[in-house]
Amino acid sequence: MRSGLKPKRTIRFVLFTGEEQGLVGSFAYVKEHQNEMANHLGDIILDDGQGAVTGIDVGGHDELKDSVLTFGKSLRALGVTTVGSDPEFGTDTGPFILAGVPGINMMQDPSQYGITHHSNADTLDKVDAAILSRNATIEAVLAFWIADMPGRFSTQWTAERTRKMLIDTHHDGELKGYGIWPAGW
Repeated sequence: MRSGLKPKRTIRFVLFTGEEQGLVGSFAYVKEHQNEMANHLGDIILDDGQGAVTGIDVGGHDELKDSVLTFGKSLRALGVTTVGSDPEFGTDTGPFILAGVPGINMMQDPSQYGITHHSNADTLDKVDAAILSRNATIEAVLAFWIADMPGRFSTQWTAERTRKMLIDTHHDGELKGYGIWPAGW
């Protein structure tokens, strides 16, 4: 906002709660806004601890990889070097993917994850301010790029297309194990 720049589309910033208890907050958000999902272009999640962002994953929406790869080149100086497309259901991208919306997960350096994340050592003094600032910048720039594109970044997939992608990427077994398959199909 301080830049004075305004994207063509709205950027909604949401802090989810209850991720560790079964993605409670993100499932509630998707349910509450189910009639608006067609207007959502994607969600951007940073959930792998305090590690530096190293890539962008478009959550099974392979058709987005080329444009994100092209855009990602502008983020190389910030450490973003890869673009993937593997749906992730251990984080708040999952409910959006199930709703047919790209669940964009920020890939991060995992080297400190096991040491601090989800432990008594997971305290604010462990956060590297420079990495936190860089990660927030990457997320903000990505969100602005998506919201300001001349055309739509993505469209909501049908339930059948989503189901097919999940079977093709072998995530149906994982979702059955979580008790969220067939997710209303």
